[in-house]
Parts: sequence; structure tokens; C-alpha cells
Amino acid sequence: VAEKWKTLFDSHKSNRLAYAQNEKFTSKNAFVENDANKNIDLKTLILIIASDNNEAYKQMQKVWEAYMNSDPAHFEVYFMRGDFDLPTKYAITQNEMKIKTSDGFAPGIINKTIMSMEALQSRMHEFDYVIRTNLSSFYVFPKLLKYLQTCPGTNCYRGVALYPCELPQEFLNIPFVSGAGIIMSKDVAQMLVDESKQFEKYKAEIPDDVFIGMFFQKKNIPAVYAPRSDYQSKADWLKGRDSIPEDAFHFRARSHQRFRLEMDPFVDELFILQELLQKFYGKTLTEEIAA
Repeated sequence: VAEKWKTLFDSHKSNRLAYAQNEKFTSKNAFVENDANKNIDLKTLILIIASDNNEAYKQMQKVWEAYMNSDPAHFEVYFMRGDFDLPTKYAITQNEMKIKTSDGFAPGIINKTIMSMEALQSRMHEFDYVIRTNLSSFYVFPKLLKYLQTCPGTNCYRGVALYPCELPQEFLNIPFVSGAGIIMSKDVAQMLVDESKQFEKYKAEIPDDVFIGMFFQKKNIPAVYAPRSDYQSKADWLKGRDSIPEDAFHFRARSHQRFRLEMDPFVDELFILQELLQKFYGKTLTEEIAA
């Protein structure tokens, strides 16, 4: 069953439809001019899906570690890990949250997402937004902060907007945003924590980001496009690295190959992430990692 689900998951990830130019999604113009937060000192909780199951994942974590604490006044960042043997429901240490759940795709990822926010219930009032992302994403914090200052403070659910495919028919018309970067205002994040149990049966049936999209659709929270710069190979990056939009804040280095080896070294992705780290933060990793 797990292998069948992983095949479905990989197929879904590699064949997604449309990057929000689709007229069915809320248009870009609906949010760009919103200046409600322009002068507010925002704080954002960033939760990263993490795993040590591949050596390349560990190296991607080192890229994040190089800048994740660079602006603690505005961004608080945690890796989320699943651990079935955890003696408590969750355990929080610096930049890491361990959750008592599986570390696999489903229902592991959605459980980690919801339970990580649940673990911080007593502090959720400190945050204006929650971003759920992954290891292959890279953020430029100063530019991200400027973008968030254009977002509404409530009912905000944004990211690269998509429709699912190769899933059961009942899920095919659910607009959702890519799990590589889900932006939520704290009210909808809290809603997900408080009310998602009523859809518990779907957690093991569909990818986590589709689950979140389904939940917000039922709550009449629209999926709104947010920009992201994607690079699928080293050649792709080298071709475009000198023409990055000035306001680009979210990058993703991820090949969309449908089938990859379990221990894929992710050579191109690591090259791109390290180049981004040097370009935007002026940092390099050790020679061992950068090789």
C-alpha cells in the first residue's frame, strides 16, 4: 500500500496542472496592491518538511541552516521530523520539531504540519503568518518580508496555485497551492489545526497539499497565486540566474523527473541552492558539501 501511494504521490507531483495563469484562480491583481501590512513589523513561522532518509536531504538542511536564523525578529524557522518512537506527542528544540508520527509521505507530512502548529498553540498569537515549505525551497527573507506586507492579514492562503491530477475524481476540481510554499495567515492556520480532524479519513488518501486545499475550499478560503522561481536543472539555473526578477523571494530547485533513485544525490538541486545562498546571503558551505 505504501509503495502504491508513493507512486501516486510522485505522479501527482510531476504532472501537476497549471501555474495560476488559470482564470479559475484568484488573479495576481487581487493582492499585489494590498498595502494593509506595509508598515507593520510582521513575524512569520516557517515550517520545513525534513527527513534524513537521503544524504542529499542532510545537505539541503545545511543550506537552510546557513541562513534560517538570519532574521529572528521576523522569521522563526523549524525543521519538522516524524518519529513514531517519540515518548511525547511532540518535542521542540532549537530549529527542530519532532512529531510523534511517521516520517513518510502520508499521513506523515500532513500530520507533521498540523501537529507542529498545535505544538506552538500557546505562542501562535506571536505570528502573523505561517509558511509550510520544504528542503528544496529557498527564501530571500528581506524580499519575502516585503511580499508579506502586501498580503491580507486574514483569510490568506497563497502559493503556486494548481489543480490536482491522477487522483480520484472527487479531488480533481480542488484548487490548492503547492506544498513547497504554503502561505497562511494565522487565522486560517489556526482553523486548520482546530477543524481538520473532521477530514481525518483523507489524510492517507491524498497528498498533504491537496488535503490542505480541500480543507480551505470547504471553508470558502480561496487559493491565491503567489510567485515562485523554479529551476529544474543546473542548465536551467545557469540560463536564468542573471535575469532573476528584482522582487523574487521564493526559489525552488527541484527536478520534475517522474522516477528517481531512492538515494538520488540531487546534484543539480544542491548546486542551485548553494549558488542562491552565495548570491543572496554571501555565504558558502564547506568544501565537502559544495563539491
